[in-house]
Amino acid sequence: MKSIFVINNKLEAITDGMFHVSMKEKMDVLEACKTELNSKLTAVTEAQPIPLHPALAEVYGEKIMAYARSLDDVKETDRKHQIQNTSV
Repeated sequence: MKSIFVINNKLEAITDGMFHVSMKEKMDVLEACKTELNSKLTAVTEAQPIPLHPALAEVYGEKIMAYARSLDDVKETDRKHQIQNTSV
C-alpha cells in the first residue's frame, strides 16, 4: 500500500535527523488513512459468503451439455462438408 510506503519513508527521514512539524501532521494523516484502510480490509475479509441458488449446479450442467452438443453438431457438419468436398 502506498500509505505504508510513505509512512516508512517519513520514519526513516525522522530517524536520520530530519524533523519538521509539517512531517508530523502528514504522518498523522497517513496513520489515519492506514487505520481506515485496515478496517475496510478487515470488513471485506469478514463478509458473509454470497448465497447461491440451490439449482445453480443443475442449470450450469444443462448449459454445458447444450454447449457440448452444439460443438458436436458443428464437428458433424464439418465432417459432412469434408466428405462432400472429397467426393466431388
